[in-house]
Amino acid sequence: MRRWMLPIAFVALTATVAFAQAVTATGTLARAMAIGGETPGWKMTLDPPLTHQGKKLASIDVDPKAVDVTKLDGKRVEAKGRIESRQGVERKTYPVLVVETIREAPGKSAR
Repeated sequence: MRRWMLPIAFVALTATVAFAQAVTATGTLARAMAIGGETPGWKMTLDPPLTHQGKKLASIDVDPKAVDVTKLDGKRVEAKGRIESRQGVERKTYPVLVVETIREAPGKSAR
């Protein structure tokens, strides 16, 4: 009798840590990719920077949830939401802005 061993793929899941801080952030929104998938697919370069858990953030991952942000790619935006700390295999604990509302920011343009 032959036995076959099937290769098993391990999937890295991202967990959300319970702490969430409500914020309004302004900056330039752009698509983001990372090997391993530890990103929600969007990143904001913050202007001005934010402070989260004692760390100054110049940029932050953005999770738009059900909000369509494709038309805002590359534009200066104002986003309201909450900062969650998420856990990943490669990045360990990292902050993510979970968007509740987002719009093009008034004033100076990113482009």
